Amino acid sequence: MWAHVAAGVITAWGDLPVLWWDGARQWDLRDPANIAPAGWVEVALTARPADTATTTTVETIELVDGIPTQAWMPRDLTAEEIEAANAATVSLALAEGMAADEALVKAAITALATLLANSTTAGSYRSVLGLGTDPAGLTSLRAWRSQANANIVTAASLKGLADLLISLVQLDIAQARETRRLARQVLRLTRVQTGDLSSADVGDDVG
Repeated sequence: MWAHVAAGVITAWGDLPVLWWDGARQWDLRDPANIAPAGWVEVALTARPADTATTTTVETIELVDGIPTQAWMPRDLTAEEIEAANAATVSLALAEGMAADEALVKAAITALATLLANSTTAGSYRSVLGLGTDPAGLTSLRAWRSQANANIVTAASLKGLADLLISLVQLDIAQARETRRLARQVLRLTRVQTGDLSSADVGDDVG
């Protein structure tokens, strides 16, 4: 970056022009020997301070001990700028959340397919429910119901029923967990699609 200095005042700054008219003559600044006589001086660059949640900085060039020096003047962000910055942060968080949870979503789809599979698939609802043709016993709820009355009231039968009911509740918990994971991702997508960038919060993943 370069600055033009005339009579101790910075009159312009930016890229070094090819030609420069100083009011009296035209300077060809492609010739390095003409740069200083034409009043152009290379600017001393400084690091720009980081923006805060409410402030930013504006570039200016000041003479410091006769050297054009890059300076940064703080200013408050406008309400529109703050809103845009917040929206950008939320949008990024939603995108990162979708990427981070992609594996969980794929696993949820697989897990729900297992839960809804036929009665021969271990871990499915139908495997616990059983079929009407299941022989009497403790392998499924329908098999348990098919037992003779005398067998149903035994301690072993009641414990078997408890085991089946526990298995059913565990499947319900698994279904709720996987459905919630899908719902969190759907909520993210809905916010992105509708432009609702007020929040990236979709709740924690519950194992």
